[in-house]
Amino acid sequence: QYGESDLAFLTRLWSEEGIFYFDWHAPQGAAQKLVLCDDVAGVSTLGEMPFNPNTDTEVSTMCISSFRYRARTGPSSVETQDYTFKTPGWPGYYNRAAENLNGQRTQ
Repeated sequence: QYGESDLAFLTRLWSEEGIFYFDWHAPQGAAQKLVLCDDVAGVSTLGEMPFNPNTDTEVSTMCISSFRYRARTGPSSVETQDYTFKTPGWPGYYNRAAENLNGQRTQ
């Protein structure tokens, strides 16, 4: 798309298909790979990594200094109602329930 970086373009296309990616770094050496997955079964378990929120200190080992959790919610159903004076008997009422709520509950 116009004005979109290569990374943004590929990320958008892959996310539409349910594909995620990550960088894999070899434990020893400079080997690096870009891994594409469409299921978490393709991801190996990670070892432990310490969390150090104090960025002012020097650390001798790799650590996580910050992280962020983000979630999106959306409507589980939608209802609309309309009226037209030209055909007063027209029902004009629609409702639609979401098909895939991704773990979100309905009330």
